[in-house]
Amino acid sequence: MKGLSFPRPILVLLAMLIDAHLGYEPADAQVSSATETAAQYVRTALQFELDGDYAYRHQLLTLALKTDPACAAARWHQGQVFENGQWILAENVDPLDQDDLDATYRGMRDRALGDPERELKLARWCNRNRLEDVARLHYTRLLLNTNDADVRQEAIKRLDLKLWHGELVTQETWERNRAQAKAAMAAIKKWRNTFERLRARAEAASARRRTTAGEDTLASLMTLKTIPVVESFIPDSGPSFGRELVHELARLPYYEATQTLMRYALLSPWPNVQEAACAALTGRSLHDFVPSLIAALEAPIKTRYSITFDRVGNVRYQHLYLREGKAVDHVVGTEHISRPVARQVDVRQVGFADGVPLNSNVPIGSTVATQVDAGSVEIAMRTLAAEAEAREAEIQTQNARTNSRNAVVFQVLEQATGTRLKRDPEDWRKWWQGYNETGSNKRTYVEYLPEESNYVAQYQMSYVRSSSCFAAGTPV
Repeated sequence: MKGLSFPRPILVLLAMLIDAHLGYEPADAQVSSATETAAQYVRTALQFELDGDYAYRHQLLTLALKTDPACAAARWHQGQVFENGQWILAENVDPLDQDDLDATYRGMRDRALGDPERELKLARWCNRNRLEDVARLHYTRLLLNTNDADVRQEAIKRLDLKLWHGELVTQETWERNRAQAKAAMAAIKKWRNTFERLRARAEAASARRRTTAGEDTLASLMTLKTIPVVESFIPDSGPSFGRELVHELARLPYYEATQTLMRYALLSPWPNVQEAACAALTGRSLHDFVPSLIAALEAPIKTRYSITFDRVGNVRYQHLYLREGKAVDHVVGTEHISRPVARQVDVRQVGFADGVPLNSNVPIGSTVATQVDAGSVEIAMRTLAAEAEAREAEIQTQNARTNSRNAVVFQVLEQATGTRLKRDPEDWRKWWQGYNETGSNKRTYVEYLPEESNYVAQYQMSYVRSSSCFAAGTPV
């Protein structure tokens, strides 16, 4: 133990001697000394616990309770709770209390549905009441259903997740991935030079030499441990050595070999290597590569927009974006309202039968009507239309890149599975669900982004004189 040089059994014996000595002190001093000594026993017991000595921890907690039966800390660390005026073991709590806990949870859960703030409070309440599994469920829901940075950070911490290449994974998965990456780097460091010499020989001018110089040696080197080395040659294998690597890789029955074959089919710069990898995939389990291929598909963004105006001159531009995902569909709606502000007034008169122009004063009984000039509205609409067309052009460029990446994935899926479908990610996801006789309830995440601006408008103002069917001077 840090700061103590006595063997552990001696420490426990000293504690017992101190306990025996308490009986010789005056009553008041004994109470005070017992409380302080019990607290010290608990602190020492916790230090033993940190060091992994649970037997001594138990002895010291028992000694603390013998010294001071009211020592709450000692009872808590022995798994006791204070219930109805007495300390009892937590597992002996009245089942009715658990029923009350469940009833309280159900009520809070029903009120929290669809309300991230209440669900966060519910998750914290579950943690406080030792409902750890249920708390994890609600933190997972929060992580999937909210973009609030603080809430997500708390959920990530409570779920003990870590980031691995842009993906949140459990601590166990993170450690396994790290170990695998470390082993892969060690294998590459050990075998890369040997494989490079084989590549040089395989890419020699003589086809006969390529065959004899490469395959037998590769066959002897190709194992589960050297698969990361094979994968490191995807961008620079060359057409001949790449084909030989794929041929030997296809002999390995491992999941890791299937995944590397899939990446050769997707990423190799040489068509003959891609074709060989696709052919090698046809005899392997679909479950070892189809999920990865479908996950690599990215749906293009679908859009729709409209530009309208109302009677007071407000121009409304609405744009809707939809991207379908494997588990979640994302919908983003933007709305830009451009409101008119006056620049100048065009004064006109209407409603006079004699057409006499109005000079300066508004006639008694007239009303005033204003209207945004149509030309001003048209200019505002053209401005927003240009904004919409620029966004559409940007989306089309992005979709072109997406479709280009998807085309390679679709090609591998078609050749490796022998299935022909419409080249749409959603169709392939549904096919895979049908193949496995499974289904999924997709969620839709909706985001609304409002924006306002003003445009300078010219107004028309009209004075409309009231008229009457009675003769002048007729009392009404």
